Amino acid sequence: MSFYTFEEIVSSVSADQIGAKAQSLAEMTAMGARVPEGFVIGQDELKRFVSFNDLAGIVSDVTAITDFGGSSAQLAVDVFQKAVQGGVFDPEFLSELNDKLQHLPYSHYAVRSSANCEDLKDASFAGLYETQLNISGVSYLCEAIKQCWSSLFSERVIRYSLNKGIELPRMCMSVIVQRMIPAEKSGVLFSVNPLTGNDKEMFVEACFGLGEALVSGAVTPDQYVYHWYDEFEASRVVNSKAIALLAIDASPFVTEVALSGDDATNAVLESCLLRDLVDAALTIQTYYGHPVDIEWAYYSEQFYIVQSRPITHINYSAIDGEWTTADFKDGGVSSSVCSPFMWSLYDFVWESELPKYLSEVHLIGDKPVSLWGEMFYGRPYWNVGAVKDGLKKLPGFNERSFDEDLGIAVAYEGDGHVTKTSLRSIVAGIRVLHGLKQRFKSSESNWQTFRRSQKARLLELKALDVDQLSRPKYFAFYAQFINQEYFQSEAGYFNQIYDNSNLVTLFKESFNKLNSPVEFIDLIAGLEEVSHLGLNFQIWSLSREIRGDAAALQYWSKASAVEIIELLAAGCQQYCLPSLQRLINENYFHSTRELDITVARYGEDPRFIVESVQANLALDDSVDPVKIAQGQRSKFKTNCALFEKSIPFYKRSAMMESLRRLRQFLWWREEFRDLSTHFYYYVRIYTLKLAPIFKQWGIIDDPKEIFFLTKDQVIDVLQSRLDRYEAASIVRKNVSYYQSFRHFNNPNEMGGQYPLQSGISPLSKARIVGIPCSSGVVTGRVKIIKDISDAGRLEQGDILITPFTDPGWTPTFSLISAVATETGGVLSHAAVISREYGIPAVLAIPGITETLRDGQWITINGGTGVIDLVDETEEAIL
Repeated sequence: MSFYTFEEIVSSVSADQIGAKAQSLAEMTAMGARVPEGFVIGQDELKRFVSFNDLAGIVSDVTAITDFGGSSAQLAVDVFQKAVQGGVFDPEFLSELNDKLQHLPYSHYAVRSSANCEDLKDASFAGLYETQLNISGVSYLCEAIKQCWSSLFSERVIRYSLNKGIELPRMCMSVIVQRMIPAEKSGVLFSVNPLTGNDKEMFVEACFGLGEALVSGAVTPDQYVYHWYDEFEASRVVNSKAIALLAIDASPFVTEVALSGDDATNAVLESCLLRDLVDAALTIQTYYGHPVDIEWAYYSEQFYIVQSRPITHINYSAIDGEWTTADFKDGGVSSSVCSPFMWSLYDFVWESELPKYLSEVHLIGDKPVSLWGEMFYGRPYWNVGAVKDGLKKLPGFNERSFDEDLGIAVAYEGDGHVTKTSLRSIVAGIRVLHGLKQRFKSSESNWQTFRRSQKARLLELKALDVDQLSRPKYFAFYAQFINQEYFQSEAGYFNQIYDNSNLVTLFKESFNKLNSPVEFIDLIAGLEEVSHLGLNFQIWSLSREIRGDAAALQYWSKASAVEIIELLAAGCQQYCLPSLQRLINENYFHSTRELDITVARYGEDPRFIVESVQANLALDDSVDPVKIAQGQRSKFKTNCALFEKSIPFYKRSAMMESLRRLRQFLWWREEFRDLSTHFYYYVRIYTLKLAPIFKQWGIIDDPKEIFFLTKDQVIDVLQSRLDRYEAASIVRKNVSYYQSFRHFNNPNEMGGQYPLQSGISPLSKARIVGIPCSSGVVTGRVKIIKDISDAGRLEQGDILITPFTDPGWTPTFSLISAVATETGGVLSHAAVISREYGIPAVLAIPGITETLRDGQWITINGGTGVIDLVDETEEAIL
């Protein structure tokens, strides 16, 4: 029989068997939340009930509905619901039910549905399924169970399911039976404010008595907004009508509420109770790692959580301005939830260099800007609205073109803002072009000097033994290193990025006026010896060395990565391990997530390098990355010759010089990225050296928690400007904030222009369109890889479908035949590496990791940005 206690669910039952609602109650019970005791009747019992009552044909009729255009659909629903409600239980079911009730000896029960497609991140089914309260006695309980089952298919449920693209035959339902809480107070809580999008505010609705009156709209609830991070009540609206209305229709099972005197105007939740409820909700949110909508009840001085599900609709309209993660998300600081320390480093440079750069090239806008970067839902965003404000001065500025080039969602009709050509805009354009010309010239003259000085300093840092410094001297050194040396390194890289973006824009403007047979993306492929390809070349070389040594090949083929690293640490000189050590020594500052300061570098943990070498052992020389890179350079030369011939003779010299310059800038951008990555290694190592001291001072418990202070807060503690007790409190809050959104699929854009996010909208069409970033056409099988830790599943020839890639992914590109991502543009990591590997890449397709599935066949055209789904019947032929 499929009856489960909450404890059994956590240990051995999946959400597919009992539904997300039941799974959530079991998980919350296990984590220590106060959940009313109960058990779950699994979905197999509904299937047994259907079989026992011979209802298979009736179920087939209702699941065959494709729309509600005629009376036949409603008839099928009516027949299904009456058949279920009129069915009978087999004796074995009744025996098991009675046995479970013996272990749940309460007089009244709550009976709730838990459908397998309910409470998902993009399909909540809120209020569509049945809930039965105050049920007493086995016969009434059995009727309540059938009521829940019969609600699996109703007109509203079917319409909602079809709208969400959910197939009716796969839908099933479990039933939750719990102790009924005789609520004195009840309501709902949203762990982020769904009306404003504020991620540190909780929104609460509360009434006296059972929450069903609130959900049904029978009462007007009290409303509270509490800022949990800063610990203050932002607002409250008390509705005394809620008390009076509930008293008229109150269940006799509910404790009576006095309505006389001042009680009629009292708030449902006193301040201390509101804080207790918020604390309980924060614990649940941090456990799940995404915003939650919980239903709660208060009885006998205790809060009970009766339901928790993901929030599926959040309105961001109250967030002022227009914000994006473009270029931050694709391998950057927004690629996952970001630690306060990492964002403070990035923002330290961003707030300084972006407005400075825009001012230098006369692109600063007219509106005052207080922040150029901000954190929402644990991810950094940049103020694209403020950047556009400056760009709108330029003649011919096209907002849609700007957004599409960066992979920013278009939330307007047509081209958005287009600046008309006028004397004023022409003058502004001339000023900008002059400013950019000066910037580019200044950058070119500084490249060699900057790289030489930075590399010299990195060699000094590698030789520096900071352990010999006294605490005061180390504290002073640390502050100087972060505020000056790190800043200099990252500022150089940031300005190089700004230059590259502008140079690409200027070149494309001229390129688009030509009738060239060559695609733009083919003109920026085949760069000479791009820095972050070096690691992959070395991994490949080591794999060839191992293949040429029989003993080494046998060992590497059988040993795990951990075993190889242990033997390496023991000083073994066999099995090509000295070559592995040299590879690690040269790439110690790289990692799988180079802009996540909490992630170990390869010098600390080389497992990914070892696993990449092992993956390369099975590959033949047809995917030699060195030869592929040479082939791409040869292909570029061919394309370059075609491009030159297509240019009118009077433009030819200038255009070819512009192309040469653009490719030079793109190459130097990767050099500066490598230097930046190298400096981040020392930022991480030097900060971790402070962790034992901060632990001794009682500020942190775990070394990684030091990254939950900003860089200024760390320095302020060292210089006694921040109290240690206060610093510890900040760490706890920041850990909660970080944990709250680690599994949240945040929108790429935020602000009034992008008011709603309601989960991912499935891409239902057979043709999917994104940004073309690397040319070529490939048909192959999809492999969905949402995190680099899962990259071991990649096989040769797979088409990689992933949210984003960063430099840590580079070794995996030897295996794949094409790539498509949810974010990115023509200068993102996935685009650059794909062009160097000669594989098609289509980027900026929101929701593609949820739409496609492993093993599905697609044709991807990296030159047009089109992905076609291959008909299932064609797979065998392909």
